[in-house]
Amino acid sequence: YLHKPGHLFGGLGLCFGLVGTVSLSYLIVIWFLNLAGMHFGPIGNRPLLFFGILCTILSVQLISLGILAELMARNVDADYVDKQICEIIDDSEFDI
Repeated sequence: YLHKPGHLFGGLGLCFGLVGTVSLSYLIVIWFLNLAGMHFGPIGNRPLLFFGILCTILSVQLISLGILAELMARNVDADYVDKQICEIIDDSEFDI
């Protein structure tokens, strides 16, 4: 993961995003069922709402961190390019 940190942070971000999306989707279904007349109670005071929002925000931050880490890793790799020798100069005539 040193050369591709976006895989690590992006994967974690996608996992948290999936958990956040599923939990918030469940609460949206409950909200619409409350509007339809079934009474499941309000969703505003449930811990799942805050957990879903937390996971979604964490997902965005981890994906952004992965993108920034990819840019930094590519920039560092560009500085350490191995240069090939084009020609060998005979320096036997020069004395040090």
